[in-house]
Amino acid sequence: MSCKPKNSVAAVKLAAKYCPNLQEPRFEYWDKVKPHLELLKEVDELRLKNDDTPIDLMNTLLELTKLTTLELYRFNREDIMPIKHLPQLQNLFIKNDCAVNLYELC
Repeated sequence: MSCKPKNSVAAVKLAAKYCPNLQEPRFEYWDKVKPHLELLKEVDELRLKNDDTPIDLMNTLLELTKLTTLELYRFNREDIMPIKHLPQLQNLFIKNDCAVNLYELC
């Protein structure tokens, strides 16, 4: 969405205010965007990029009750394991440097 963290945060705030039908945001700088992401209640697809930094993403994702498609790039294995608590998810894409046991996610 943006090449600078402050631009990503500004984009999330503007989208929450002026784009109620936004469906598919893509974010880098997850750690900066995370506190504002719950403003996007209507989002059904989400792509997030990380740099393997440990991050608790579940509390934020639980707020997005319409989320059906989730793509995660370079999140720690321990941080993505609680995804099994998102029953509305229909599509999950994970790309990591280390292997993830998909059976543990179900």
